[in-house]
Amino acid sequence: MASARISRFFGRCKDVFSVEAEDFYSIDMDQLRHQPLAGNCDVAFGDERTLQEMLELQDLGITQRDEQYYQQLLSAHAWLVVARVEGEIAAFVWVSSKNARFYNRVFTMRSDELYLHRGLTRPSFRGKDIMPDVIRFSCRELSTLGFRVCYGAVATHNIASIRAVKKMAGTKTNSHVRRFRILGRDHLSVSGSLKKRFRPNSHHSVEPCDRSSETQSSNPAAR
Repeated sequence: MASARISRFFGRCKDVFSVEAEDFYSIDMDQLRHQPLAGNCDVAFGDERTLQEMLELQDLGITQRDEQYYQQLLSAHAWLVVARVEGEIAAFVWVSSKNARFYNRVFTMRSDELYLHRGLTRPSFRGKDIMPDVIRFSCRELSTLGFRVCYGAVATHNIASIRAVKKMAGTKTNSHVRRFRILGRDHLSVSGSLKKRFRPNSHHSVEPCDRSSETQSSNPAAR
């Protein structure tokens, strides 16, 4: 009971004031086009049946809100990319070509750009360089459709994700994003070369869910 009360107390404190920081990075997809996969897993595009299989996995920690988000991404024609080890789902990421909501801003996408959403590796498969292969596969395959740059964001405290991203050729950090939550409202501070492309949210041509609804475990970068 005491631990539950403490958890609720800190949850309320976080709504009053909290700070989160993320690095916004880009991948030059052309540099990954001919880079071979590590071969630790089998990677392929998923579909509705793959999503249903994911929802049945207890260790992914998928909430009802997550499920709604995934269904919306699928309806919005985002690509689901899944890695399997001996037939078992090990990791996944969503890839979209639409503008991406980032808390109370929108990151505006160009016609040859993609954005990584909700990349996640199952706990038992972490540390095996699986997610980098998922991202390499995504960039390699989707570059054939004319896409040239892929963006994503990594929380600055997520050391494993940062290390995984840096393993890929053609990756560089473009901007830094800090979110300040004050009295339940989000305020964004953006620095770096992409600053001008973070615009006020106009709710047009955007991914269906706000970045603010994402959980920490569903960081869009590699693990």
